[in-house]
Amino acid sequence: MEYYVSKASIHEVIGLVISQRRKFLKISQGEFSKLLSLSNSSLSKIESGQTALHIENLFLILSLLGLTLEQFHNVLKISVELLQTKHKVYVYNPKDLKQNLDDIKKKKKRWDFGVQFLVPSVL
Repeated sequence: MEYYVSKASIHEVIGLVISQRRKFLKISQGEFSKLLSLSNSSLSKIESGQTALHIENLFLILSLLGLTLEQFHNVLKISVELLQTKHKVYVYNPKDLKQNLDDIKKKKKRWDFGVQFLVPSVL
């Protein structure tokens, strides 16, 4: 069983990749939000992982950043692997996490023989 020292949602990793690419291209957050027809606040929430991206915004962002979907996927995959292996940061999808917790609750109710679940420190 692996133990992690921290956690991050996949939305945070996506936001970080977008933010780093934007900065690499020397585009300010204000300029980028105007290109996307979003408020600075909305772009900030995307880049910090506080909100999920709509698919149409993702494609527009990738186009403006000069990335294909495949390149973006590869960068995300590498980022997640580095976070999990080198930095021990558990990356999760909030929907999956909720489903897994619901499954654990159901199983515990069904087979409650006083057994305690040992869960890695990811929550």
